[in-house]
Amino acid sequence: MWQIEMGTITSLRRKGGATGETAQIRIVRDGARVYQESQAFDRKQATQAWLKRRKTELAEPGALERAKRKGATVKCRSGLFSLVFSGLLL
Repeated sequence: MWQIEMGTITSLRRKGGATGETAQIRIVRDGARVYQESQAFDRKQATQAWLKRRKTELAEPGALERAKRKGATVKCRSGLFSLVFSGLLL
């Protein structure tokens, strides 16, 4: 079993012309993405600090299983919205 951890910082321009940074962590095991997390910041320094801290936290034993979110995915939510707007859940 092999694991790849990826930490990426992307700069973006916001509506008002200000710039921001987005940090993204992806963990891939045996070719399948098992975890993904992202967070947006106003400053690159804060983005780098968060990325470093989260990668350290996720490296601890059992941390990945605790960090995995349980709940509806975007796909499930969009299906629910479709049912609501089509009148099936009203």
